[in-house]
Amino acid sequence: MWFPSLVQILYLLFLGAQVYGLFLHFLNPSTGLVNSTRNLQIKSLSFLAFLISFPSIFATSLPTAVSHSTNTGLLHLLSWVFLAGSTALYAWCCEITGQGHLSVIFGKVTPKEVINTGPYALVRHPVYVSYILGWLGSLIAMQQEWRHNHAFFGFIRMVGMGVTIMGLVGLYREGAELEERQFMLNEDVVKGETVELGVRRKYESYKSVVGARWIPGII
Repeated sequence: MWFPSLVQILYLLFLGAQVYGLFLHFLNPSTGLVNSTRNLQIKSLSFLAFLISFPSIFATSLPTAVSHSTNTGLLHLLSWVFLAGSTALYAWCCEITGQGHLSVIFGKVTPKEVINTGPYALVRHPVYVSYILGWLGSLIAMQQEWRHNHAFFGFIRMVGMGVTIMGLVGLYREGAELEERQFMLNEDVVKGETVELGVRRKYESYKSVVGARWIPGII
């Protein structure tokens, strides 16, 4: 009888978090999107990353780390860490933000409050960090097929996955910059509304305390 490996289970949990975030937790605001094309690109590239990674991760039983070289084993363990960390961080973000409380990426919204607790006390955009961790963990897990099963096709899929992840990271960065402008410069908000001065000042203070967007204390 076939049973999924730990990395396969973690991968499926990460995919479930992606679907939940894109379609249920972060809702499209009634005021629409600043850039609907970018939003569609996020969903399309996420689906493409799934199509590329799923065959590699489920084409092999992903044998235990100790049965291969030290280098392969360390990469295997790293994929566990990234995928588990992604799901845990995302669940923490969901607990702090609440369902439907925040807009989906590239939403046209007027910020009403500043969230500065939980993972937001470590980095300014922890949701996007969780997505990046999950995709990187998926990419690392794909190296098992490349090394031990179908080397050529595994390598091609890894290259395609790497390019797709770079596209997603670029979109996450663009979305993060938009959200910060909505707080700081009162841009791209709903027509007829303005960001309250108290909210802008609170976000300025928040940025001075939490300087990192992605990695605590670094960038």
